[in-house]
Amino acid sequence: MGKLEQLESRIALSAVPWGAQDVDTGEFMLGDVSVSVVFFESNGTGANNTEDWTDAYRDEVKAKINDAMQWWKDTLALQSSVHELNFDIDYTYADNPVPIGIEPISYAATELETWVGTFLDYVGAARTDEIDNDVRRYNHEQRVAHDTNWAFTIFVINAQNDSDGLFAPGSIRGAFSIAGGAFMAVPSGRPASTIAHETSHQFWAMDEYANSGDYDDTRGYYDTQNTNAYDGNPDRDSITTSLLGDSAALVEAYANHTSSVSSFESIGWRDSDGDGLFDVFDVPMQFSASSAFDPATNQLRIVGQGSIGVLPNMNSWGRQNSMTTNRISHIEFRVDGGSWQTGPVIDDYTADIDFSVQLADAGPHSVEVRLVDETGMITSAVLDASTTHIDSTPLHGFSGYVTYDANNNGTYDPGEAGLAGWIVEVINQVGSPVVAQTTIEPDDFSQGHIFYDPIDGITLSAFGGGIEPGLSDVAARNSTLASTGERGFYNYSSGSWSNLWSDQRQLRIDFTSPVSRVSIDAIAQLDGDVGVLELYDADDNLLGRYTTSPMAAGSSETMVVELDLPTAAYAIARGHLNDTDDPRRQPLYIGLDNLKVGRSNKTVTNALGGFTLPFDVSGDYRLRITPSEYYDSSDPVDVSLTAQTGTSRVSLSASIAETSWHNPLLRADVNHDGAIDEADIDLILNELRNPVLTAGSATASRVLGASHQNEDPYIDVNADGRFDKRDLLAAIDAKTAQEIAADNLDGEPRVIPLYFPASADSSTMPLAEAEPGSLPSVLADLPHANLQGSASLVSYVIDLTTIRDSIDSKQAQTVSSVSLDSDTEASFASFSPNWSDALILDAAAHRADRSLLRSSPNDEATDQYFAGLCEDLPSSAKQL
Repeated sequence: MGKLEQLESRIALSAVPWGAQDVDTGEFMLGDVSVSVVFFESNGTGANNTEDWTDAYRDEVKAKINDAMQWWKDTLALQSSVHELNFDIDYTYADNPVPIGIEPISYAATELETWVGTFLDYVGAARTDEIDNDVRRYNHEQRVAHDTNWAFTIFVINAQNDSDGLFAPGSIRGAFSIAGGAFMAVPSGRPASTIAHETSHQFWAMDEYANSGDYDDTRGYYDTQNTNAYDGNPDRDSITTSLLGDSAALVEAYANHTSSVSSFESIGWRDSDGDGLFDVFDVPMQFSASSAFDPATNQLRIVGQGSIGVLPNMNSWGRQNSMTTNRISHIEFRVDGGSWQTGPVIDDYTADIDFSVQLADAGPHSVEVRLVDETGMITSAVLDASTTHIDSTPLHGFSGYVTYDANNNGTYDPGEAGLAGWIVEVINQVGSPVVAQTTIEPDDFSQGHIFYDPIDGITLSAFGGGIEPGLSDVAARNSTLASTGERGFYNYSSGSWSNLWSDQRQLRIDFTSPVSRVSIDAIAQLDGDVGVLELYDADDNLLGRYTTSPMAAGSSETMVVELDLPTAAYAIARGHLNDTDDPRRQPLYIGLDNLKVGRSNKTVTNALGGFTLPFDVSGDYRLRITPSEYYDSSDPVDVSLTAQTGTSRVSLSASIAETSWHNPLLRADVNHDGAIDEADIDLILNELRNPVLTAGSATASRVLGASHQNEDPYIDVNADGRFDKRDLLAAIDAKTAQEIAADNLDGEPRVIPLYFPASADSSTMPLAEAEPGSLPSVLADLPHANLQGSASLVSYVIDLTTIRDSIDSKQAQTVSSVSLDSDTEASFASFSPNWSDALILDAAAHRADRSLLRSSPNDEATDQYFAGLCEDLPSSAKQL
């Protein structure tokens, strides 16, 4: 797997690059760019009112700007057939020039703050003491308004009547740029080639002509070296024609739509492997998913998550935030090795995936599923799904599934329900947990403890420009910047202990054996602080990076970097921003705490019962599940892991405990036939009327012992360990709610998209399927609605406020707590329920204050209340 940045979305906007902050407005020249063009018109209130825009001259300058932007589009087309570049040029303030009291061309370029500030004030932009970032934030507003990825501003300075068409002496005379998505200033007489040259600076290109950029300079997303520069070049004969070169080279390069390799690479146009895709996009996607087949419908359901790959930003200028404009385009699938077909369209940086594929029959069939990026050239790892297993995406470690063994045959049969939320654990042959993760928590050590010796092969040290020779030790000390407990990591330097980590004081974590996962908590000293965690291999290649979002002072964020394989030799944790030539980029300081190295030996099953458990340490192990309440589980399963491969499709199962009176799969399915119906209610009514299973109990609320047999019904519907009328109420509650859901009171249930292979006959198949386990939104949004269910059938638990709001024709008073006395009946004095509504209200009233019913049962009041509401029950149901 290639290098990968792991980050959270920082700005939730459609076209803003994933990972970008508001001042990240020009990191690489790909995608859509907003260009704001600003003209000034001197209004005579100051000196030298010599320039006036005419319509003809305005159009002439605009044409040069259009030509310069088109030059870049045409040049990209010669470099790549994959990528796109578009410019959205906003001429609002060219067609309506900004009034100003001076004639800018009569002043030195160093007076830029006067006319740039005039523009910012004119448009009402926020102002700080950093005028370049003020313009960047204005540019950010423009890209949001125009739905583009990047933005910069062109200030055109009217020089039509100026004697030499240049700024006054004292600084730069001609056009110039503030690089990195800020702005350029261009005297109006400069040609289109000059505007094209300055545009490259907006994406970090470096000048190459004499007395400008140096051969050793670096800049751009890849931190490209300026190898075509004249100054400092050890082999000037190697210098090629470039738009960034001297005047003659610029003119020639513009005429031939070319530039130097290093100038192209500095703006993001680098294709290291020659596949036509630039490196900033050529990053693996992340895809984790599971699948399960339902033989009742012949549908294969796929559930999971995906995210686009992000290349770490190596720029030694700017904010160094890692970002991308690439997106997940869509999901593809194919059946039995056929042609790839388009599934759900994503068009986003991340995706929560849930869809089904309709198969012709029960098979067996194989279905492959993958993500595709918007270029069509990056595809994710493939989920190899089947109709015979619950499958998951591959990884180095263990994968499998935990299911309910419906027929108790000890093996998985398609259609058996997956069990979500179950813990799967790696143990050794004698049943002890295998510890593969080391935690170094400062609170576990005494105040002032210095980490001289390695801990499980992990060595801590400090390094950086702020570390004095011989003072690289790391200690655990009481800290105001701690995420857990009271202590954090410290280093002694400059005569005192410090808990602040930055580019000048970095925490290095070395590993005796390579690892695939490291996490550590970053704690902000001040508002806006940002932490960074990086993993490197033994050759100092960056493998992965995590950058926090800007944090509030005192808050923390866990930084995690995970790799596919254990290849990391060391890690570095620090405050954001490293050493740089950019004098405006200041380091940020963070605290560090709670270091974890290696993989956990536990995972949790997903919605389909599938699990993936990445693991680093080779060996022979066993996988064990911890049964949830009311279940018995299967024995541990033997697995093994080598450097090359792990164990997949590990099948673990559970069954309802023989002694359980409660059905944990579907609580009101008393006879365990997979449905909630009248037969379940009849079983409870009969047991209440003529006790058999609970015969001999001395009280009406009968304690259920461990005497349940496999063939006995599951009469403890409310799972309180007793059997009484409240179990009947709970069963009626569940059945009624199921009927309400079937009637679809809210109009449109959430659906799982259903896709058909090209060979399938879809004419007789439904277009979509309501999601199993999905509570109708009109009920789910209510504060008193609770849900229990299985993969195939759902039981809804609804209390009185739900019923009151859900049945249009019935008017009931708000009841916050049901008391079982005459006041309760009085509250329903104006309402006469029929038989069906009586059951609904009866079940709802029970749910409205279940805790009261449990703590203070009043059998006489319960009987009285139940009888009053169920006045219209059939005679067979009244014999309680």
